[in-house]
Amino acid sequence: MIKLQVKPDRCTGCRSCEVACSLVHSGGCLPKEGRLWIEPKENATAFKPHICRQCRRPRCAAACPSGALVPLPEGGARLDPEKCSGCGCCVEACPFGYLRLSSLTNTPLICDLCSDRPGGPACAETCGEKAVVVKEV
Repeated sequence: MIKLQVKPDRCTGCRSCEVACSLVHSGGCLPKEGRLWIEPKENATAFKPHICRQCRRPRCAAACPSGALVPLPEGGARLDPEKCSGCGCCVEACPFGYLRLSSLTNTPLICDLCSDRPGGPACAETCGEKAVVVKEV
């Protein structure tokens, strides 16, 4: 099983991870539709990548009234977009402030570790500074 690990001290704020993620999931260069996002700190010379922590007992899934977020045995949750009402309960429930709703689909932008993509998570593959890396657990 894999998880993503963030090393904030290595992040330069280039946002290549956001672009790669949006290309895989949205089919275009739409960084705001990526499943991870970069937050500049106070002086904009330090950055913090925000990624899904693939929680063992995901509060986002537990809070979903329509059952659109299905918890996975290995951690994290998968979205069934057909069931999602766009209510945002999952966003409110995330204890890490990670989840956001898509401005295009009004569904949660939750990481699926690029499960349908050969080669694994595009964000980690694209990050030249290794601020986002794949970790075997």
